Amino acid sequence: MQNSLILAALLSLSATAVLAGLVTDVQPLAQPQHLAAAGESKDARLAKVVEHTVKPQAERLGAQVSLTVKDGQVVLDGVAPSEDVIRQLVELASTVKGVNQVSSEIEVKPV
Repeated sequence: MQNSLILAALLSLSATAVLAGLVTDVQPLAQPQHLAAAGESKDARLAKVVEHTVKPQAERLGAQVSLTVKDGQVVLDGVAPSEDVIRQLVELASTVKGVNQVSSEIEVKPV
């Protein structure tokens, strides 16, 4: 549990620094081993890591997103308050190791 909290804090700080423009040379974190289950497909493991990275930031920014992964290509879906938030979430998802491409089907719905 403590490792999960530490990982969540590091992901949050990294994402916040990247999105705030404080860090420009982003090196994705290694995949958390507790997220990968034995026998799970590569796309399923990648989806968990992307979700773990993107969803907390999306919630902080007032967006509701879901995602799918196929062959390393991530599709974000949902609603966000602005195009800027969508851009930030796409950029964040693209920093995850193993992601080849990110596309968005997120709709803008201001609050």
